[in-house]
Amino acid sequence: MFTHHSPPARRRRRARLLAVATALVVAGAAVAAPAAPAHAQTECLGVDKTISTFPTGHDGGIVLISITLTNGCPHPVTDWTLTLTFPDAIQVTAGWSAEWTQSGASVTAQRPVWGPPLSPGQSYAFGLIGQYADGFQGPVSCTINGSPCDGGSTPGEPPTVTLTTPIDGATLLYPCPIVLTAEASALGGKVDRVEFYVDDVLVGTDDTAPYELETPSSAHFGVNHTAFARVYDRSDPPRSADSETVEFVVAPPPPANMIIACQREVEVPEGGSGTVRFHLSANATVPATLEVTGPGAAGVTVEPEAFDLDGMAGHEVVVRAAPGSAGTTATITASAEGFLPTSVTVTVTSP
Repeated sequence: MFTHHSPPARRRRRARLLAVATALVVAGAAVAAPAAPAHAQTECLGVDKTISTFPTGHDGGIVLISITLTNGCPHPVTDWTLTLTFPDAIQVTAGWSAEWTQSGASVTAQRPVWGPPLSPGQSYAFGLIGQYADGFQGPVSCTINGSPCDGGSTPGEPPTVTLTTPIDGATLLYPCPIVLTAEASALGGKVDRVEFYVDDVLVGTDDTAPYELETPSSAHFGVNHTAFARVYDRSDPPRSADSETVEFVVAPPPPANMIIACQREVEVPEGGSGTVRFHLSANATVPATLEVTGPGAAGVTVEPEAFDLDGMAGHEVVVRAAPGSAGTTATITASAEGFLPTSVTVTVTSP
C-alpha cells in the first residue's frame, strides 16, 4: 500500500524494525506507555486513538497508533476520512483495515472499498505502524472529515431533532394510538433524551434510538392538534433543540361496523419484519383472520394468521418478508364476521 525506495541496508534495517514492532505488539511489551486515549467528536462521529512508541536505539524507534471510530449518528455512515499529522515526518511501514496514504508528515485513512457502512452505534478499529529516526515528537494532530479530533463541542453546534411521524396534516383514526417518532443527533452521538409533546403537553420521553412513543388517541377527537419533539444533549449545561411543529387530526371511528388498520401501507425490509395493528370500530370481540394476496404473496407472511379482535384494545401482528423478495408487493386483508374487511399494502424493500 505504501511504496518506498531505499538501499538494501535500509530495507534490511526496516524489516528488522517492523519485526521488532510486531513482536512487541503481540507480547504487549511496549517500552513507552501508551498515550492516554484522545476522544474526538465531529458532528456525530467519535474517534479514540492510542499511541504507543517502541524505541530501538540511536533515537529511532517504532510508533503504533490504534484508532477506533464510533458512529453516534442516527443513520449509517458510508464514507469517512481521518488524517493524522506528525510534528516530524515518520515513515509508515504498515497500515490495516483502512485505505492508507501518506504525504510528508500527513497520513490519511479512508473507509476501505470492501468495508460495509458503519451502522448507528457500531465501532470500527484500524491503525498503522511507522518508523521515526530522531525521537518521536508529539502530539499528533487529528481530523475526522475535516473537523479537529479534539473531543470538544462548541456552543455553536447544538443537537438537532426532526419529528418523522405524524407527518404534517395527517389524519389518524381512533382507537389507533398516536405514534410519535423522531430522528435526533448530537456531537459524538451524545443524545441524552428526546421528549414528545402533543398540544404543548409532554406526553413521554425516550432515551434510546430509534426515538419513538405511543400515546392514546382517546383524548384528541375531532379538532386539530399539534405535536413536536425536543432533544437534549449531554453537555454541561445540557443544550436542547425543538423540531418543527406539525398539525394532525384524530377522526372518530366510522359508524359502520368495520375493521380498522392503523397502517394502510407498510414497508418491510427483505429478510426482516414489521408490525401492523388492527382494531374494530365497535366495542366487541370477534374472531379475525388474515389473508395475504398479490404478486409478492409468496415472500410475505403474517403471524398470527388468526386471532380475536377485542374491539378498542386491538391486536398487533408481525409481517415478515423472505430473503430475495425485495421489490415485491403484497396485500394483507383482515376479515371478521359482521364487520367490513380492511386491507394493508406491504412493500418489501432492500435491507
